[in-house]
Amino acid sequence: MQADLPRAADAGYIVSCEGDLTLAGTWAYAQREDDPLSGIDVSEANAEIPRKVRIDDYTITGLGFALFFFVLWLVPAAWGAYDDIRDSHVRNTLRREGHQADGVVVKSYAGRGSVDVLYKFSVDGFWYPGRAKIIADDYKVQAPGEAIPIRYLPKDPRA
Repeated sequence: MQADLPRAADAGYIVSCEGDLTLAGTWAYAQREDDPLSGIDVSEANAEIPRKVRIDDYTITGLGFALFFFVLWLVPAAWGAYDDIRDSHVRNTLRREGHQADGVVVKSYAGRGSVDVLYKFSVDGFWYPGRAKIIADDYKVQAPGEAIPIRYLPKDPRA
């Protein structure tokens, strides 16, 4: 048994259907006759498009905050990218032009997932200090005085 549902025509709406009742059919809908917007001509109402849009103070404030936080994110991201590129260039240069030497551990510190090692090495009778951060999975903490392999640039062993 079906409940009596109000029909659109009873509510004052004009509804018509062309075609079958699938998505391919087209529906026409008109507003109620007593609706205050029923006499508006859409083309006349939109005659001034594109309209001039004015940005209010709240929008300017919101855009200012968004720009501030974007720059707050962008500066460290750019700095990190620059450091990564520079470090990659140094590693590539050491691979191509570097010479191998034995360094001597001065101090080592276990950190989170890495080991910080202070070392020194000798080139042509001169001692140079160095520092490295080594992934802890690949390297155990060395005691002072132990030898570690290092690479240096013969043009400038300090680099």
